[in-house]
Amino acid sequence: MVEPRSMSVARDNWLTDTRAYNLIWLGRWLERAESIARVMDTAAKQAERDDGSVEALVNCLCDTASSLGVPLQDRADVAAELLLRNPGSSVSQCLRKARLSATQVAPVELMRALSEVILEVEALDAAALQTPQQVIDTATLVIGKIAEVGQIIEDEWFGQEYLSDEEIYRRFAQQQQQQ
Repeated sequence: MVEPRSMSVARDNWLTDTRAYNLIWLGRWLERAESIARVMDTAAKQAERDDGSVEALVNCLCDTASSLGVPLQDRADVAAELLLRNPGSSVSQCLRKARLSATQVAPVELMRALSEVILEVEALDAAALQTPQQVIDTATLVIGKIAEVGQIIEDEWFGQEYLSDEEIYRRFAQQQQQQ
């Protein structure tokens, strides 16, 4: 059996092709979920600037849905479609796909945080997204929750100690001596 191609991240810690693939898709799905929430926020702010009406909100969100390739059966449900329902371009589905990608590579803290965000997003009342301010508040909440997930990634994978300039130089000199 051929060993999967891999690269060493640290001594005795290997990142295989499959793990790298899952990490990439984890990031892409989280980024897509956040982008959809930000676009919804921007559309709602535009509707608020226009005249703040429900019709202005629906028009702005429909433009957003169209740019994402989201087919709409009912224009009035566009916010729910972008937040929860569309299988490819909703915040909820992107978060679910991120969690699926994370199952192979993520620490339990990240899996727990992703599950909590998914539950919170799915508990949102899509029928309450009738005014621009309600959409802005919901998008802000979702963006904040995704930022919390990003912070867990930062803490778990990249949150190493901050090194002083002296320590950085000492480690650099030590590495040069080993070569």
